[in-house]
Amino acid sequence: MLSTYLSFSLFAFIASITPGPSNLISLAIGTRQGAMAALPFIVGASISMALSSISIFALPGADDLQHTSWLALIFFLIAAPCQLCWSWLGQSAKGMEGFSKREACFNKLLAILLLITVWGALLTT
Repeated sequence: MLSTYLSFSLFAFIASITPGPSNLISLAIGTRQGAMAALPFIVGASISMALSSISIFALPGADDLQHTSWLALIFFLIAAPCQLCWSWLGQSAKGMEGFSKREACFNKLLAILLLITVWGALLTT
């Protein structure tokens, strides 16, 4: 059972830290309004990615409520700080001198990273 939780923790970290829609929204909110303004979104996104991803590691025959509750809690506790990192990145980038001029390049870089992530996932399946 411990190996399942460790595997799920690694999955949660990878799923939460890689560029994706919710991370890019956290980044945008951090850029425009600051990292703390992104907290309501971060909590909602983390509660949601937790409830939607726990079915991957649900064990047949296990105590479903207890097991899935632990998985949801683990995912939330990993996803929320990862999302916060993205909003802090946005807040930090905004403070850089000349950011408004570089914002288009920054957005293109993030788009390329997102495409690489998606293509990588598609090629491995």
